[in-house]
Amino acid sequence: LSGMGHPVVRVLDGGFAKWVLDNRALARTYPRPAPVGRMSGAFHPEAATLDEVKAASAGNGTLLVDARNPQQFAGTAGAQRRRGHIPGAINHPWTGDLETRDLSLVWKPAEALRSAYAAQGITPEKAIIVYCNTGTEASHVWFALRAVLHYPNVRIYTGAWSEWAERDDLPIATGP
Repeated sequence: LSGMGHPVVRVLDGGFAKWVLDNRALARTYPRPAPVGRMSGAFHPEAATLDEVKAASAGNGTLLVDARNPQQFAGTAGAQRRRGHIPGAINHPWTGDLETRDLSLVWKPAEALRSAYAAQGITPEKAIIVYCNTGTEASHVWFALRAVLHYPNVRIYTGAWSEWAERDDLPIATGP
């Protein structure tokens, strides 16, 4: 939705399971709106190119944030041909942004998120590129930074580790 230009994007905190646990209504009759046709806006995801990621890895001041688990980041696990992470990246596993509350996995409070990111040097005045294996986990971190914490300059490397790991001409790093 953000890529289509919607200014405000939200997710259901805790998902459907939390909705049910909170005894919220599961069905309701709504009026049928008139069809609006296709969206006319151009798709413009906040994506970073391979060249931009290379420049960030070389130390141009843009932070690279790897949303994968520590084992994949360190190179001790993973399904790609090469294991490890993009040199210069900071590991911030997406699952660290969540906590279990009332039997549901929900977002941590914004101040806890802000503190955790700041402790790693991931702060709002910096340009940030997030990545994971394919974009799924990175989109979670993107959402935390953009929609929850309102960081202004966050993009996703949509080629992700899957693209980087397949290219023998690109360096990799291993270890924590």
